[in-house]
Amino acid sequence: MRNMRHLSGSGRPKFYPEIEDELMNWIDSCLSNGL
Repeated sequence: MRNMRHLSGSGRPKFYPEIEDELMNWIDSCLSNGL
């Protein structure tokens, strides 16, 4: 999932970086919790 965050950072502009960071953190926590 870390590489997905890296890919989202490069290759396309981040219009809402703070929101996308929160979303990535939420996805990371969900996956680490086994969801």
